Amino acid sequence: MRPLVGASLLLLVLLVGHDLDHAFNQPSRDLDAAVSAVGIVGLVSAGVMLALALARRPEAGLAAVAVGFGTVLGLVAVHLVPEWGAASDPYPDLDLNALSWLLVALPMAAAAWLGALGLRKLRAGPLPN
Repeated sequence: MRPLVGASLLLLVLLVGHDLDHAFNQPSRDLDAAVSAVGIVGLVSAGVMLALALARRPEAGLAAVAVGFGTVLGLVAVHLVPEWGAASDPYPDLDLNALSWLLVALPMAAAAWLGALGLRKLRAGPLPN
C-alpha cells in the first residue's frame, strides 16, 4: 500500500501547487465557477484517495484508478483542449511561463502514475488473510 500513499501524497501536493500557480503566478482573468468546481473536486478526490491509502482500505486500488485517470482527463479537458465551455481554461490561449506549464504537466504525470499503481493493485487481487 505504500506506493499508493506516496503517489497520492505527491498528487495532492502537486495539485495544491497547481492551484497556487493559478492564484499567484498566472495572469489575472475571470474564470467561470465551473473551472473552480472541477479544481475543488480534484483536490477533494486526491485527499480522499490519500486517506484511503493511509487507512489501507481495500477500495484504494479502484479509487486510485478513478482518481488518477480522472485527474489526467480533467486537467487535459480544462487546460489543454481548445475552448469548449464553462469548465474550460485553455493554457495555449494564455501567455503562461514555464512554471505554469510544469505545474500542469507534473500533476498529470503523478495522476497517471497513481492510476497505473491502482491498476496494478487491482490485477494483483486481494491480499491473503
